[in-house]
Amino acid sequence: MPAALLLLALANGAQALPPAPAVIPTGTIVSVSTAVQPVIATVRVERANVFDPTAPGENSWPFRIADWVHVTSHDEVIRRELLLGPGDRWDSLKALESERNLRDLNLFRRADVKAVPRPDGKVDVVARTQDTWTLNIESGVGTEGGQRQVSYGVSDDNLLGYGKSVSARHNENGDIVSNQFAYGDHRFLGTRYSFDPFFTRTGYGTSIGGDVIKPFFALDTPLASGVKYSHTVDESIIYQQSQEFSKFLIKNDAAQMGYGGRLPWDRGAVQRVEAGWYVQKDQFYPIPATLPFTLPNGRTMSGPVAGYSLVQPRYVKETYINKMERVEDFNMGNEFQFLGGFMGEELGSDRDRLIYNVLDQQGIYFAPGRFALMQVGAKGRVLASEPDNALLFANINFFYANDWQVPMTLVSHLEVNKGRNLDGENQVILGGNNGLRGYESYSFTGDESVLLNLEDRVFMPGEYFHLVRFGGAFFWDSGCVSSATSPMTFGNFKSDLGFGLRLAPTRGQSGNVVRLDLARSLQTGPGPDRWVVSLTANQAFSIFNSSTGHVRETPASQLVVQGQN
Repeated sequence: MPAALLLLALANGAQALPPAPAVIPTGTIVSVSTAVQPVIATVRVERANVFDPTAPGENSWPFRIADWVHVTSHDEVIRRELLLGPGDRWDSLKALESERNLRDLNLFRRADVKAVPRPDGKVDVVARTQDTWTLNIESGVGTEGGQRQVSYGVSDDNLLGYGKSVSARHNENGDIVSNQFAYGDHRFLGTRYSFDPFFTRTGYGTSIGGDVIKPFFALDTPLASGVKYSHTVDESIIYQQSQEFSKFLIKNDAAQMGYGGRLPWDRGAVQRVEAGWYVQKDQFYPIPATLPFTLPNGRTMSGPVAGYSLVQPRYVKETYINKMERVEDFNMGNEFQFLGGFMGEELGSDRDRLIYNVLDQQGIYFAPGRFALMQVGAKGRVLASEPDNALLFANINFFYANDWQVPMTLVSHLEVNKGRNLDGENQVILGGNNGLRGYESYSFTGDESVLLNLEDRVFMPGEYFHLVRFGGAFFWDSGCVSSATSPMTFGNFKSDLGFGLRLAPTRGQSGNVVRLDLARSLQTGPGPDRWVVSLTANQAFSIFNSSTGHVRETPASQLVVQGQN
C-alpha cells in the first residue's frame, strides 16, 4: 500500500464503511448476440479521481490533497480503449472488451461501459472510470519461506495522466542485488503499438531490451505485428534442500519478430495465424560458487516460427476471487495456442532442433462465483528425435464463492508438471515461496511435481481508512517433487496447514492482496521444524504452473495474450 496514502488516511482518522455497491455486475457470461441492437448516438466519458468528494468521508483535506497531487487520466486515454463509437450498433461483447482493455491498463479501480437509452430509440455509451493511486514511493522488507527480501524505489504508471509508466527500483532477494529502470507505453505515439524498454544493472553486468508490439487487442482485430529484443546477464542458481548448491552466470540474447492475421471473421470462434523468426543465444560462465560438472552447455537457435490460435469468447466478470473488490475477467470458452518452428544449422543454430509451445485452456461455469478453469500444455524442443527441455503440464482450478455472514471463496488448485531432459539451469521447485507455505523456499527440487492447494479466502466487509479492506484465509498445501534419484511416491508428499491475514489497498493500483501467513509443516523438510511466516504481496500460489517459475521455456506468441482476447 502506498505510504503516502496511508499517512493521509491516518491524518483523517479510521472509519469502517459498508461495502461499496457493485458498479459492474459480476457472474454474467457475455457471449455473442444475434439480435438487432440500437444505434449509438454519442460516447461520453465520465472520469473520477482516486477519491470521490461526493462520497461520505472523502471530502476531507487529506483526500483533497491526494486528488490534487494525482492527475486524473485524460479523456483520450479512456476513449482510445473503447471499441464502440457513434454510428455503431450497441454490442455487449465489444462493451465487455472495452472494459477489459481499460482494466488491462491497470490504472482504474473501476471501469464500466454501459448503454443509456434515448427517447429517439438510440443509445448513448457512457464509459465511467475511477483512477487508482499510481505514484508510489516504494520501501519494503519482507520474508517468504525464510528468505529475506528488501526493495525500494519510485514508480508512476500513469505519468501526468497519460497512461505512461516509469520506474526505478533497487531489489535485494537473498544475496541477489539489482537496480532497474523501465518505461512502458501501451499506446506508443497514439497508436495501438506498445513500447516497453528496460535497463537493469547488477554486479554481474547490464541487461537491456524492449519491444514494440501491436497485439490482437480485440476479437475483430484483423492484423498484428511486433518485435522484441533482450540482452540479459544474470546469476542462475541451482538449489538443493533450500540451499544454494551451485551458481553460474548466464548471458542470454533473444529476439523475436512476428506478423499475424485473423482468419475469416467468426464471432463464435476467433481464429488467427502468425509467422515470424526467433533467435536465442545462451552462454554460461563459471564464478567462484560454480561447482564442477554443473555448468550448462551453451546453445544457439535461429529459425522461422509459425503459430495458430483459437478463442471462443464466453467471458465472465467476477469479484472476490484472487483480489478483493476488483473485477477480474475470466473466459469460460476454449482458448488454444500453438507456436513452433525449425531451428536449423544452416539458419544459424548450433544444431538442428524443432521448438514447440502448445496450450489449451477451458472454463466451466456453474453459477456466479462458482466456476472451474482447466489448462493442459506442452513446451520444449526436439533434438535428434528425443525430447529436449520438454515440459508437460496440467492445471485444474475450482472457485466456489459463498456469501454467508461475510463473503468467502473456497479455492482449490491442482497442478501436475513433468519435465524431460531439462536444461542445466532449469529446475522444477516447490517451497515456501510457491505453494508449500510450511517449508523454506526452494526446499524441494527436481524435474516433476504435483501440487495441491485448498484455501478458504474470507473477505471482511467494510473499507477502512477509505484505503484498505481486510480478510483472512485458512489453507492446506500438499506437494511432491521427484527426480531420477528421488521417485514420486505418496510417502514423499509434503503437507502443511496454516492461516493468514489479508490486506487489499482499495485505492492502490494493482488491487493485489498483501498476505501474512503462518504455516506449520506436517512432515520433515529442510531446516528445523517450526512455524514459517510469510509476508509478501500476491497469493501464495498461481492459478497456473506455480512450480515451474524457474524453468526457462520455449517462447510463446507475443501477439496473442492468453486470457485477454
